[in-house]
Amino acid sequence: MSLLQQYLPSRWFSENISKAQTVLIISWSLAAFVLSLSYRSILLSTLIPIRYEHAIETMADGDATGLPIYMIKGSSPMALLKIDQRSHHKNMAKKIREFSRTAEFPEDVLKE
Repeated sequence: MSLLQQYLPSRWFSENISKAQTVLIISWSLAAFVLSLSYRSILLSTLIPIRYEHAIETMADGDATGLPIYMIKGSSPMALLKIDQRSHHKNMAKKIREFSRTAEFPEDVLKE
């Protein structure tokens, strides 16, 4: 009795089992094993995002970063940010860098 026959159901084997069936069962078992190993090591690490920096999720977080905001000149979000009276929004409105819709992105942005 082979090692394969010990661990698989006996109904899969008979006296006239072909070598092709044995090879197929072994190859599928090996493929499943390799796939499970790759998921536990490489794939799992690529599917889980690692946060190295604090995420900017609110206007208060954006204000705390000190980063400028790049907005299209005359856009609705820019107009709404400028007329908002909340303290974080006022601070963010001071950090706006405008650029036109037809022009390319400002050169200082590309250098950063």
